[in-house]
Amino acid sequence: MAGEIAHTIYAARLLTHIGDDVSDPSYWIGALFPDIYRIGRTSRYPTHPRSVSLSTIVGNNDFVTGMRVHSWIDDTREKYFREHSALEKLSWHPLLPFAFELFEDEILYGSYDDWGHITAILSTIHADEELLIHNRPHIQAWHALLANYFRAAPDDTSRRIFMEKLQIPSAIIQEVNGVVADLKANDTAQEILMDYIRSIEHILL
Repeated sequence: MAGEIAHTIYAARLLTHIGDDVSDPSYWIGALFPDIYRIGRTSRYPTHPRSVSLSTIVGNNDFVTGMRVHSWIDDTREKYFREHSALEKLSWHPLLPFAFELFEDEILYGSYDDWGHITAILSTIHADEELLIHNRPHIQAWHALLANYFRAAPDDTSRRIFMEKLQIPSAIIQEVNGVVADLKANDTAQEILMDYIRSIEHILL
């Protein structure tokens, strides 16, 4: 899985591929909605369409297209990391997969220049969200968490706040931040991320 900032960056890249098939801001809400399960007991799978290919990525509205883009990103990333044994090239740690998501978020944050636009969009709840999750306060909490996380490039403090909202224990939060720091100092981690991004570009050619 990709982190929430990374999902935004990759969704922006996919938008250039999809082109005129998307015209509504609900695309962004759809692209960020699926991981709402992180703050509740909602199962991952009802919010993640399965077996999405580039030829089937456009849905029946822009919100659904965003959800399908989210799933395509997750599936493509998982396949790449598995086939290239990407994380096996790094020192093993039980928190490495999640820490790598947060590392990816920090590295990629500067690749998008209009986070204010995304946070403004998150002030609105889309009708399709309530069709999938019949709990408006839960959806509002997810939007607020994302908007706060997107306001500035991640650091130890903003990651801590983000993880606290995910109800992660403080000892684990401290350990995750330590793994992220190690990844930032590791050239191999940077190379893994850049190689993955190049693989996405190759697919979209």
